[in-house]
Amino acid sequence: MKSIFIIFYFIIIFSPAAFPQNSKPIPDESSSSLGIKLGISDFHIQDKYISPYIFSGVMFSSAVSYQLKSECNTHTVQLAFSAGGVDSDLQPRNISIHAGSVSYALTFAIDSLEAAGDPLRLSIGPGFSSYVEYMTTIAEDKPTHSFFYDDSWYSIHSLNLYFNGEYTISKRQNISLSLLLPVIKLVRRPENGHYLNRHNQEIINNKLKLFTGGKLEYIWSNLLLITEITYRAPIGGSFSFTGIYRFVYASSDKPASLLSIDMYSNNFLVGIEWLF
Repeated sequence: MKSIFIIFYFIIIFSPAAFPQNSKPIPDESSSSLGIKLGISDFHIQDKYISPYIFSGVMFSSAVSYQLKSECNTHTVQLAFSAGGVDSDLQPRNISIHAGSVSYALTFAIDSLEAAGDPLRLSIGPGFSSYVEYMTTIAEDKPTHSFFYDDSWYSIHSLNLYFNGEYTISKRQNISLSLLLPVIKLVRRPENGHYLNRHNQEIINNKLKLFTGGKLEYIWSNLLLITEITYRAPIGGSFSFTGIYRFVYASSDKPASLLSIDMYSNNFLVGIEWLF
């Protein structure tokens, strides 16, 4: 019941009526855009369920987004996918990672300031997201020619708080900074006793179950932080170039502190957006 009241309060405080009037009029910028971006992810992870060492590597990264923007609010939907391998000099292993996410945000313009003669639009609002990461480990014991095989995962489904600042340089050229903070989240990690635990076998046999269940956590439990800087510039017609830097940090002390996970990634993507 306490969780229901928290969710209800979370929605109410971000209704349009909850925001103050803008100190400066925000120009009508109604538009829709569809974008696709490709790039790389400099990925670092310490998953103690698999190994006490830190593993890192450069992975493929991609994102597809849709945005509907008006004078008062902005709807943003984004799908992202990354895949690749990570390794460690201290304990060489072949670890492959597949990670994907889907998110939705509804932000409301709360103020329009002026910086160096150009408008700076500030927005805030709620949203939700799902992030799933699955790791497969294969390592050879050379003296015995046997193989070590294991799986690990991290999934989080959350209600989020979004902050956004957009600095307009010209009509279709801008720089934006966004920040995501999860307020309420469901987190799922492997249980102790990998092959002896039936819940682990359920996930291994059916990866879709990563999207169900999990332990309830609030904003002060562990940390997930996603911040993104985006640059847009017109390249002709209704198309714009986009360059993105995204930083992601996540941690979890599940199923126990000795089996915790900490990871961060620097993501660099470039692509195009179609404005219509």
